[in-house]
Amino acid sequence: MLATIDVGEVWGIGRRNKAKLLQAGIKTALQLKQAQDSWIKKRFGIFGMRTVLELRGTPCFAMEPVAPPKKMRIVSRSFGHLVTELSDLKEAIAKR
Repeated sequence: MLATIDVGEVWGIGRRNKAKLLQAGIKTALQLKQAQDSWIKKRFGIFGMRTVLELRGTPCFAMEPVAPPKKMRIVSRSFGHLVTELSDLKEAIAKR
């Protein structure tokens, strides 16, 4: 499956890194996975090496759980009847 994935689609590979990889003849995620460690470290550093290790099945990036949605507080006021006149609205606001 990795042979069908464009190297630019790999998480962590941006435009500049994709251009470097293409220049080196690495076009797919499989080719990136099979690249030599020393070459990857030299050109892409430890972050690039971690990406390659992830492709090889070695977890390097911790999975971050999805944070629960923040609780929201909404304060709503309503009138006991339909308010259509601006003067009624102004009067209600002035009393607050």
